[in-house]
Amino acid sequence: MRGGPLGPDHDDGVVLVELPQPIALDQGAGTGVGPSELSPAKRIRLYNDVEWEEFVLEWATSLVPKYEQVMRSGGANDHGVDVAGFGSAAGFDGEWDCYQCKHYGHALLPGDAYPEILKIVCGTIGRHYTWPRKYRFVAPNGYSTSLANVLHSPTNLKAGLVKQLTTAKNVLAKKIGTLTVSEVLAF
Repeated sequence: MRGGPLGPDHDDGVVLVELPQPIALDQGAGTGVGPSELSPAKRIRLYNDVEWEEFVLEWATSLVPKYEQVMRSGGANDHGVDVAGFGSAAGFDGEWDCYQCKHYGHALLPGDAYPEILKIVCGTIGRHYTWPRKYRFVAPNGYSTSLANVLHSPTNLKAGLVKQLTTAKNVLAKKIGTLTVSEVLAF
């Protein structure tokens, strides 16, 4: 079809070509997947670890009953607290809930959880905060059956931590800083 800015009968060298209707995959800006085709569960898997912590922070502010304050402290020296929800103005000295954000490409395993739980134990012993009322892992890929079996049994959880801390050449024992294994086990 010939035509240009001066009209359909004027030949100014411009050729208009009929384009086919776009298909659904064309709407994804080259990704092959359009935004309307991603479920919320799939979208959150695309977050990086910082975006995931921000998402959890925002989510925690919407929980009922409401927290007095919610804060994000993820990163180095966070003592195992990525997001904290405080039940009162007392902050870490009062009732508080800990949200440990893990944005891994797999369901969480006991080996992923033990170092994080150990950080909370050490942070409590070191008086960075009181023991949390609730401690939750928040992970878009969930947690494995093996971790569920550990988390839902205080006996299995303690036995797993003890085993991890007392096994020869264990990297977990190196994460307790100035504390001794005996101090951690006594807790």
